Amino acid sequence: NNDLKQILLEQEELSQKSQYEQELNNYRRLYQKPEHAKEWDLNDPNRWKQLTPTRINDNDSRLGPSSGQIFIGEDLQASKRKKIQQEQLKRYFNLQVIFSFCFFL
Repeated sequence: NNDLKQILLEQEELSQKSQYEQELNNYRRLYQKPEHAKEWDLNDPNRWKQLTPTRINDNDSRLGPSSGQIFIGEDLQASKRKKIQQEQLKRYFNLQVIFSFCFFL
């Protein structure tokens, strides 16, 4: 008889524990979302998509003397400049081909 009571008590205890864990998980799911945490700005996976660049150009008014963002010899327009140079090289090459073809005729 005591064994049966003990088993029933243990089952009841497990049932209550399971119910408590379910309620706790529901509460966390509803009220403790990661985006509501105070440090969400540090953990946001889309943070970099939403931020403005630290520096846009050399005359950026947001940067003061102590910002440490403007360096001598830095080329912010390097990719744009390289594209233009590649296009120029293609044109020069095509002109050379045309001139060499005309010269040998």
